[in-house]
Amino acid sequence: MTKDKVFEAYLKHRAALIDYAGRISDGTVDAEDIVQEAWAKADGLRQRGGSSIDQPLFYFYRIVRNLVITGYRRAVKFEDQSVTAESLYDTLADDRPSPEVEIAGREQIERLQAAMNELPERTRIALEMYKLGGCKLVEIAGFFDMTVPAVHAMIVRGLRHCRRRLDED
Repeated sequence: MTKDKVFEAYLKHRAALIDYAGRISDGTVDAEDIVQEAWAKADGLRQRGGSSIDQPLFYFYRIVRNLVITGYRRAVKFEDQSVTAESLYDTLADDRPSPEVEIAGREQIERLQAAMNELPERTRIALEMYKLGGCKLVEIAGFFDMTVPAVHAMIVRGLRHCRRRLDED
């Protein structure tokens, strides 16, 4: 990825990165400084001829998190030598969903899979090609040797069925 695209991602998401740094640090570090340092690291990587940054936003979020952790470590080192790494990580906000949300998500996926299994095979395959495979209606129509409107109608019926089944539960 070129510097311009990395820089564009930085400019576009700078405010969100600052908010993120502030949230995970509980205001103990200057969020703007952290985000600026993340940009400096990305730009430095490019100047040193390092590997390209394929996903700049992911890179920025990871660097911001690492810099906040480093900031905590420095602060802890000067304040109290008895703090462990486990207690340091316990103070950071967790990006993961709660166990309840994970279980609810898994249950919804299972219900969706059950609803998909109830569909006729061609409808299920067409729906999977469209929603999961990213295929266009024209491609699916060619695969099944059907017209585009017929494929569209088949996919709509499959989606309605799945929505009804998910709403029932």
